[in-house]
Amino acid sequence: MLVTTDLNGQKRFVTSIARRLGQLGAMTKGQRNTGDGVFSAADNLECQQAQQAVRQMVYDLWNEREVAGMSFREFEDLLALNLTHEGQLVDGRIPPVRQFLNRLLSLDVADMNIVFAEFYERLEENVQRDIANGTYNVGIEDLRADRVEVITPARVVHTEGRSGAETYYVHLRAWRHRNPRRFEIVANGDIGKGPLKTILGWVRARESGRVFAVVPARNAVDPDGTVREWRRVVGAFVSDFCPADNIGGHEKATFVPIDEKQAGTLWNREVEETGEWETQDLHMICGVLLPVWNKIGGSGLVRRVTAEDGTVYLGRLIGDGFVRPTLVALGADTDDAWTAKEAADAVLSGKKLQLSNGWRLVRSRVGEDRRIEVAYKPVDARELQRFGLHEEIIAYKTRFFVPVGDERVMSELLDAHPVVG
Repeated sequence: MLVTTDLNGQKRFVTSIARRLGQLGAMTKGQRNTGDGVFSAADNLECQQAQQAVRQMVYDLWNEREVAGMSFREFEDLLALNLTHEGQLVDGRIPPVRQFLNRLLSLDVADMNIVFAEFYERLEENVQRDIANGTYNVGIEDLRADRVEVITPARVVHTEGRSGAETYYVHLRAWRHRNPRRFEIVANGDIGKGPLKTILGWVRARESGRVFAVVPARNAVDPDGTVREWRRVVGAFVSDFCPADNIGGHEKATFVPIDEKQAGTLWNREVEETGEWETQDLHMICGVLLPVWNKIGGSGLVRRVTAEDGTVYLGRLIGDGFVRPTLVALGADTDDAWTAKEAADAVLSGKKLQLSNGWRLVRSRVGEDRRIEVAYKPVDARELQRFGLHEEIIAYKTRFFVPVGDERVMSELLDAHPVVG
């Protein structure tokens, strides 16, 4: 049993317990979720996202946005801070999160709770944003799914020379039952956790065609101190965060505004046309990891997965685009030719592929789009045209792109000129 008070500033002590439990779990079980069921991700008040929340508060105040009903000068006086020099905000004077939390304890109860609430709202949103981006590291975590099937049984891909310990690769597929949000509920501002939100408008994703409600989000502060306005977009199945300037009618916008009636029609159509189940392919490198850690591509997320036959796999997840490069780096047998999907996934993940005739497949960004570009010699332009590539003149230079999602074009290109490196 853990007893706490209603003094928000005293959550400073709760976060110490959460951190110590995390350290204990890391030492005894190799995992940091020892306090699951008691603490949430946002209960760690000394994480990177918490420091970002303090910084956001200061910059919001500096840019004359009211926080907790006080001005920038009132905030400085209340917490005994000196954040400026010669009339300019000094980023280096923003207090570390520990100092900020300690200063809160000296405030009157009312001021303490109000300032902490502003801080905690920003912290929760920062955590949600990083989780949505796949950059929030929670240590070892059980991957949740309704069922997990084995697609390719585990096979050894590396043996450590001195100890003989083995590293193996397994391909799994997770199945999850979809639970779409209802349009009428979202339109009323109910997007799930927390109070009702103000619906700022409705948008359609330019690339996927999916429909989203737009709700307010906390501003983000870039490393150079630039404050960027952000929005949260909530769809029938997924939600995400994006800069406010990614929404609009301009050609670089990721999301295009639509009216509520059109949004409702498209939203309900998406729910009807989307299957009851969603699947996720899981490529895992398991067994001994530390000696080969730097050879494994991807995000570095470690998960525990239980297959439907009861077998438990503990290892590092790698994305589709990193499977073959990782297996090659580990010395595994990969004599089979690259498939179109493998090549596309690898390039879009950032790997450059060398073809047998000297061409290279590289990832390029044109506007907001990620593309697969063929780097070639000028004399080869006519040969490139016969493969059905998209030809564009950008900044007076002719460039060729493999259509993303069209495996036929990529297959013909690889049949003629296989990947060699």
